[in-house]
Amino acid sequence: MGGALARRTSIADVGRSSLGLAIAARERSDVVTAGHDDPARFAISITLELMSGRRGDPMTKLTLALSALYLALVGLALMFFPIQFGRDAVPTDAPPELLALLRLLGGPFLGIAMLNWLSRNAEPSTLRVVLLANIVGFGAVAANDIWGVASGEARDIAKLFLVIHLLFTSAFVAAAAR
Repeated sequence: MGGALARRTSIADVGRSSLGLAIAARERSDVVTAGHDDPARFAISITLELMSGRRGDPMTKLTLALSALYLALVGLALMFFPIQFGRDAVPTDAPPELLALLRLLGGPFLGIAMLNWLSRNAEPSTLRVVLLANIVGFGAVAANDIWGVASGEARDIAKLFLVIHLLFTSAFVAAAAR
């Protein structure tokens, strides 16, 4: 049916639904409650989870999705366009060994991109590990960017990458703190 006919669920509706589930759960001993001791609490937690859609904080999901996109683009650029991606750092007549190394480094970027993408709806214990790994990864890259920009050793575009990497590091720290 169309959006005009769709009914919005109010907090009162959820409360009534949770209460109904809780009463039914208390009255029936054969209700499966996934290891929870209190069927009423189980019913309320399931209802709230269903009402909110999927698990997880929307900002954490957005950070994981954006970082997955960014890392996938970097990985693909390294694999398919290493000379263009490494402009001002990789010579146009780069030896095949250097190009092979750059292409090789693209693979882990794609793997981490996929990990971040798939972790958007992960359980909190799993998500915590992924967030910590991203803090370490983006933090180390940002530190390298700071060193390169401050020393003048980095390419001019490193200033842009520095901002991007600091933003991702900050976003992952904020997500881990939630």
